[in-house]
Amino acid sequence: MPQEIAPIAVRPSTLSGISEQMVVSHYENNYGNAVRALNAVHRELAALDAGTPPHRLRGLKREELSLMGSVALHELYFGNLGGFRRAGPIRASVAPTGTKSRTPSPPRSRQTSAAPVRGVASS
Repeated sequence: MPQEIAPIAVRPSTLSGISEQMVVSHYENNYGNAVRALNAVHRELAALDAGTPPHRLRGLKREELSLMGSVALHELYFGNLGGFRRAGPIRASVAPTGTKSRTPSPPRSRQTSAAPVRGVASS
């Protein structure tokens, strides 16, 4: 199943701080080329037979992994343009605002020796 190019979630002309031309160019050239290259790698992988040398398969899988990361990051980038919505799931490591973290705080260090520390006056 070929990867589809996702539409931009916001009109590029409404963004401030980055030109519409820059956003559209990045979308069409960088993201579009990554999706097209990923689809080409998938077609090559589907056409392989049992006699394919392992180095060829390894190279295609490495390229596939790299392109999958590029496509995913571009989709998150373009999905988050505008700053008013999230494109991806909320990370588990980020606690919602107003709640306490469930991870315990680290223990406080204690002085283990009774000897005074040099340079510090004892009371």
